[in-house]
Amino acid sequence: MPGPRAPQRGPGADLTSLAEAGTGTGTVIGADRDPAAIEAARERAADRQTVTVLLGDIHALPLLDHAADRARTDRTLQHVADPAQALREFHHVLRPGGRLVMGEPDWDTLAVDHPDSDLSRACTR
Repeated sequence: MPGPRAPQRGPGADLTSLAEAGTGTGTVIGADRDPAAIEAARERAADRQTVTVLLGDIHALPLLDHAADRARTDRTLQHVADPAQALREFHHVLRPGGRLVMGEPDWDTLAVDHPDSDLSRACTR
């Protein structure tokens, strides 16, 4: 019997699992400003008709106002030029009552569990 599936990583890694979690009547939209990441995400989700991947910037998302029910980012705000503008942009694209979920690391409390404590400390610094 095969073991647990390793989590996917890289561009668009979560798009197919988000599409699987949906009702099948909605669309999962991924956006990135890097054309190479867009191409990789499109290839990864090619078999999912409910997944769309768009070239765009988080500061000016390529969506109409109030077009989305949900939005999600993972380790994104730490890399953007203007986090406040990115949050305003999510406010524009989310419908009233929509939900934004963001995952950002807290680098001050990051812990690495490894037998070599010097290596663990080096990784967190």
